[in-house]
Amino acid sequence: MRARIAWSSLILAALAAVPQSQAQEDVTPPTLAAFSFAPNLVDVSAGPATVTFEAHITDDISGLGYWCVVLTNPSGQPALASCFYPPPQSGTIHDGVFQGTITIPQYAEAGTWKVGYVELVDNALNASDLYTSQLEALGFSTEIAVASVSDSTPPVLLQFGFSPPSVDTSSGPAMVTFEAHITDDISGLGYWC
Repeated sequence: MRARIAWSSLILAALAAVPQSQAQEDVTPPTLAAFSFAPNLVDVSAGPATVTFEAHITDDISGLGYWCVVLTNPSGQPALASCFYPPPQSGTIHDGVFQGTITIPQYAEAGTWKVGYVELVDNALNASDLYTSQLEALGFSTEIAVASVSDSTPPVLLQFGFSPPSVDTSSGPAMVTFEAHITDDISGLGYWC
């Protein structure tokens, strides 16, 4: 027993003599130094249009993990979003210029779309969300004018059915097939569930 105690004491003494590292804790989210996009006027009457976003982002310790842009439609609803990941176009993940694109689909709602918010997340998962009013207060543009033949009418379900009308799953899974007759006036059906 005495040998074990002496050995344990020796290990603890050795560990105490090892210098502790100067590890830094990252608790600060990234900062948006500049933000822009082009074009700020798109026409999606004949097809989709792509908008390119550029952001100068800094982060002190862990570096940028990713950043996101969320667009709201003229009705004020979040409608399109995309997240972008390093590498930057120039610089580093600690101080770099990053780019990403969002495609506005054909028949999107016509009118003034806005950058609803920009989210910045570093590699330590510290996050910063900058909403429309905050972006504007920093002097950044937030509006995209969209010209479109708007499709504001939802699809119409004309007929719906499934077969078989009942299944027995006591001995395993069973397949049910669904069928629907759906119409849509302008853009066409995207999907149904």
